[in-house]
Amino acid sequence: MSKIAKKTKAVSMPESDQIIFKDVSYVYAPKSPYEHQSLTDINLEIKPEKITAVIGSTGSGKSTLVQHINGLLTPTRGEVHANGFVIKAKQKKIKDIKKLRKSIGLVFQFPEYQLFEETIEKDIMFGPVHLGEEKEMARANAKKYLEMVGLPENYLQRSPFDLSGGQKRRVAIAGILAIEGNTLILDEPTAGLDPEGEEDFIKLFNNINKNEKKRIILVTHNMDHVLDIADEVIALKDGKIIKIGTPFEIFKDKTLLHELQIEPPKIYNLIYQLAENGLDLREENIRNINELVDKIINIKKQRKG
Repeated sequence: MSKIAKKTKAVSMPESDQIIFKDVSYVYAPKSPYEHQSLTDINLEIKPEKITAVIGSTGSGKSTLVQHINGLLTPTRGEVHANGFVIKAKQKKIKDIKKLRKSIGLVFQFPEYQLFEETIEKDIMFGPVHLGEEKEMARANAKKYLEMVGLPENYLQRSPFDLSGGQKRRVAIAGILAIEGNTLILDEPTAGLDPEGEEDFIKLFNNINKNEKKRIILVTHNMDHVLDIADEVIALKDGKIIKIGTPFEIFKDKTLLHELQIEPPKIYNLIYQLAENGLDLREENIRNINELVDKIINIKKQRKG
């Protein structure tokens, strides 16, 4: 096979739901004054039906990493296996790219800026129809997914530009869900929202994962959100994977957090203070204040007993 053929052919593996990076590196603007190595030797597997958080400071390579998953970027070196496709280094064209992007939806930061149709129904229908779904099916699903994100059916004929910022974001996410893939990538999905709005969206993503069995890949700077819902965490620094583990394995390691230049979740600041005062709960899998209180009460009962 010629070198050109190797670069341009995508290998399809039907019925696969794997997302695997094999020795992936990526360089922006190679051989120019702006050349920048964004990813280096990435090897990982992102599990189906789980919530995986990608964390790291600004410039660590988080967005670059996830944009490889649905073919927005192709590796400079290595390959990505994504839902039955193998995306190889420097690949110029991905065969059946619509099929790949139908299975893996990507929600960018501030997705409400991508709304443009005259009605909410048409906006939700746009992606599925563009990817080959019949209009009647897309119309039926628009109602389903609008309600899934917490907006009533009677909003379908409204203009998306008449909604609040949070409501627009719900419509944009409904449009990605309507594509009905098995994977949803969320790049800073709560940016710009008030605390109540952030909490609502994190609950929404958690429900989508648990009820719809969708794999969620969450890029975020908010470690409280990571602790709330993530099953696994990928920690990046300077384009390299520093550690992969559960949220509890990541956040109990203060040295790691310092290296990543990341503030721990608020609850872990309290856990650290308790440890300094003789009550070490760093090995416990605690996600919120209620679980922390229950642990403390149980320990006191055991000591009294």
